[in-house]
Amino acid sequence: MGSEEEKDLLDLDIDLDIDVVDGGPIFAPNVDLAERARILGDPAIAGMIHSFAAIPEPIAIIDNSTTLEFLYKNDTCKALLTRYHASELVSFAAAIWQQMGSQALTVIKQSLADPTAGFVWKGDIIFRRRDKLTLDLKAHIFPLWPDGAQHKRPPVYSVYFDDVTTDRHGYQRLYLEALLEASLLKDNETGRHVQRVNFYSRRLALALYEIAPEKWPEVDRDFIEDIGWIAAMHDIGKIGVPERIIHKNGRLDETEWVEMREHPITGALILASYPNRMAQDIARSHHERWNGSGYPFNLLEDAIPLSARIVALADVYDALRARRPYKEPMSHETACAVIERESGSHFDPGIVDAFKKVSTDFAAIHIANADE
Repeated sequence: MGSEEEKDLLDLDIDLDIDVVDGGPIFAPNVDLAERARILGDPAIAGMIHSFAAIPEPIAIIDNSTTLEFLYKNDTCKALLTRYHASELVSFAAAIWQQMGSQALTVIKQSLADPTAGFVWKGDIIFRRRDKLTLDLKAHIFPLWPDGAQHKRPPVYSVYFDDVTTDRHGYQRLYLEALLEASLLKDNETGRHVQRVNFYSRRLALALYEIAPEKWPEVDRDFIEDIGWIAAMHDIGKIGVPERIIHKNGRLDETEWVEMREHPITGALILASYPNRMAQDIARSHHERWNGSGYPFNLLEDAIPLSARIVALADVYDALRARRPYKEPMSHETACAVIERESGSHFDPGIVDAFKKVSTDFAAIHIANADE
């Protein structure tokens, strides 16, 4: 843990009963076991626990100690925490620290101690792990008073988790799919090209994750999932290219190429407000080249976003395999030879190495998703 983050932790307004060590905080259990037994034995709390056990949504009960100890978790909540290596944590505070840090924890604890806020906290909790898809939760923490004394701080709270991951990703996909449909109305001559680029890109990202995870730390399960449907947006900027150029039956002249080369910038502008930065990176940079000779900004090597480097190879492979009015399609073997020859010039050599290991999957994807 960095010294600045450690200072933030030690300067918290609320005493968290935390020891700071090099690997992170240790949340010292400080719950009164007799008081815990009394609370859990209260008929009202016992009745709630009986009800919570039958509810499919993740629900827990926490106390009002400085570390917000878990007193009860239903099976769904236990399963959720197990997925993100938090099942062994004895407190809600430890789980929040692990995922969101000290500042978020401070806000939560202040709200739960504040009678003007109703001793309530509502907000977003995001669970992340490299080998799992990110989980987006809406958390609702409400006070429970077993003795009915609602004028004082409650001894326990119920914590309800609402998984909004699917809804949030669904809305994002619908937005991109609508844009993609609009672009394909103008340029649909490439058939299932965008679908294949999605599949190629996902397979290549998965190869980076499996073959050399230490070399590609940003490639996690979220990255693999995202690029598998965002890659299709690489040419969304062609919406702004004149149709006489899009549908030209032959090679473009130099003047036409100048206009065509504007499409990455147009695409990035279209996607500027999209919440996942990967979409804008791919649209803007998929025509950049490893040696700096690409466009629109002549980016060099690692200055090109990794997602765009992956899509660049996927896009070129599919273009080489495609039939065009001005060229015949290449075989898989010839396309692979071209890509390998361009390693270190057009393409990231590390990505080409991964491609060589999974190139037979590219061939299978091309066959399974051939243009009709």
